Amino acid sequence: MKQSMTGKRVLSGALMAALAGCAMTPPVPTQSINANRTGYLESHFAPADLPAAVLQAIRGADGTLPFKRIRIELVGTSKDSTGKIVGTYTHDRLLINEGDGLISELTRISSNGIEVLDEYSIGYRDMFGLRSQAVAMSSLDAGYIVSAVKLDDFTAFTGQDSVHYAGVFTSTQPYAIASKGSMACKRGASIAASELNPAIPGTAVAYTCEKINANGVETTKFQDYYLQAVGIFITVASQTASNSYSFKFTSFKMS
Repeated sequence: MKQSMTGKRVLSGALMAALAGCAMTPPVPTQSINANRTGYLESHFAPADLPAAVLQAIRGADGTLPFKRIRIELVGTSKDSTGKIVGTYTHDRLLINEGDGLISELTRISSNGIEVLDEYSIGYRDMFGLRSQAVAMSSLDAGYIVSAVKLDDFTAFTGQDSVHYAGVFTSTQPYAIASKGSMACKRGASIAASELNPAIPGTAVAYTCEKINANGVETTKFQDYYLQAVGIFITVASQTASNSYSFKFTSFKMS
């Protein structure tokens, strides 16, 4: 698992380093993905694209979420370790309800009106990523898809005071090295969800979360809110040793 502009990636830094020296099958050209972004999301980040063992652990364990699609627009501000602003990014996020708490997502990220990165993923309640891929607009080829191959700890979310998810992740490319990762969250205070954006219904429950690598070391801290009326988590801030992100929600549309 690793930090990104959206905060919900599944790959660890150690695994990325291992992949860099491995022989890989030819990556997918960025242009071919951009020609049909929604089609690529549907064909590569659906429940059927998850390993059978991962899907079996989740199927039937969760209830039905009350939406088909959600469109979220937000502004993310990045700061370095000294607190200096180093970037401001606009995020256009499409979330699709895949059933059983699974959500596929396409996030398009731009700066100064120029798109810089697309992130494709499928995960559990938009909290624990299960499969993801980054597509940089400056690169001829897309990054490698990384996926959970096994869940060591999974319990359906029902509003618990604390939650913990753990799994083993690897690249879909050959010769990849598996790496463990986990997410742990603790419940905090509740606010009206409209305080995050007037269009968000119900109550938002704060959760302080941390990503932990295979060595048991915390790599990222998150401030999340669980939207009770919607059934998903959203991140309002994240922090690593080198930088931090904060997010302001400018639009929220649910259908």
